[in-house]
Amino acid sequence: MVVAAGNPPAPSLVPSSAPTLDRICAALAPTLLRPQEVGASGSRAAVALVVREQRGALEESVFERPVELRAPEAAGAELLLIRRAEHPNDPWSGQMALPGGREDPGDATILDTAVRETFEEVGLSLDRCARLIGRLPPVPAMARGRSVGMTVVPLIFHLLDEAPLCTNYEVAEALWVPLAGLASGAWDTVVDYPIPGSRNARARLPAWSVEGRVVWGLTHRMISTFLEVLDGAAPGPGREALSEEPPR
Repeated sequence: MVVAAGNPPAPSLVPSSAPTLDRICAALAPTLLRPQEVGASGSRAAVALVVREQRGALEESVFERPVELRAPEAAGAELLLIRRAEHPNDPWSGQMALPGGREDPGDATILDTAVRETFEEVGLSLDRCARLIGRLPPVPAMARGRSVGMTVVPLIFHLLDEAPLCTNYEVAEALWVPLAGLASGAWDTVVDYPIPGSRNARARLPAWSVEGRVVWGLTHRMISTFLEVLDGAAPGPGREALSEEPPR
């Protein structure tokens, strides 16, 4: 994988480009269906898009340098991302992702899957400190251009109470990223990826570069769909990425 563009500077987050929690909740209200009603064949997984009001203290930010803000209250919302731990046997080792993972037989609903996996990976008890505010269309997971026979259900949560992040062995780091940076286009880049089964053909896949951290594949696709919903667009099936990382 080659990132075809350098990491851009941190954007200036202004009110016009910063999705707020009120706007997010209003846009997602029509999508809020009971998890039991999500139909999917084969195995399933869930990921949690956890959003919160952006904090005024920049020491918690992803940025190594100050971000220009007109006012803390105008900064909008942040999204929780994780970076997978490095492991020699993991083909998606070290990649950026959303908290989540595969459905277990003991999970009563796919919502339970998202809550359990998020607690295991980053220590957030979503059933206690957050509320479910929406869901996105299920997405087929692929690896190396082929289906892995699993459907991923993205669920969106609003973090109501401040809670520290405590990562487990599966996660190298967890960080809050301003949605305005993802939505503004300032972090847009592409990943130059070899097409599986071909000698020289390559695909240029959309991505974000956030202080050297590259967000692409299935994670980029789900977040892009989320941003489309915030802009008032009906979520579509999206483009099939040639290589997408399935949740653990």
